[in-house]
Amino acid sequence: APRDLPETLVDKLWAIADRHSGKVPLHARLFAQWMHFVFPSECPYPHAVEDPAVLRPSHWSGQRQATATEEERTRYISESALQPEAALGEPLLSQWDDLEVLLLEDLPLRGHKLFWTLLRHGAMAFAFLSTLLAGLRALVRLPCCGKRAQKEKRLVLPGGS
Repeated sequence: APRDLPETLVDKLWAIADRHSGKVPLHARLFAQWMHFVFPSECPYPHAVEDPAVLRPSHWSGQRQATATEEERTRYISESALQPEAALGEPLLSQWDDLEVLLLEDLPLRGHKLFWTLLRHGAMAFAFLSTLLAGLRALVRLPCCGKRAQKEKRLVLPGGS
């Protein structure tokens, strides 16, 4: 459905495009965040993960609790109720986060990862060239081709006596 977007949202979309050389990457975090502000019920807010360890199940197993206790929830609700209205402000200004995450972007290789990547590519090139060389050798050894065929043609005597 067509919507009249606030100018601040339109500006945010232009800022995303400016950040990426005039294009808006559809699979990036900032565009997902923009979609959340345009369609808050349909698009979830894309939270940024500061520590990738929290994505592992081992991080949450054992001693750590993944949920808040009743006391912690009550305290959080009462603290947020005490916040002045001015501090809440416009949702864009208080909740917008300029952290960008490009989901399909390759991360730069560092140290030992670069070494192993180069080693793997070198091994693949070696395997390819070895296979190509073996194929060429087999082709030269065929009876119809190569030096062996030329020697055999010289030894053939005309039919005979």
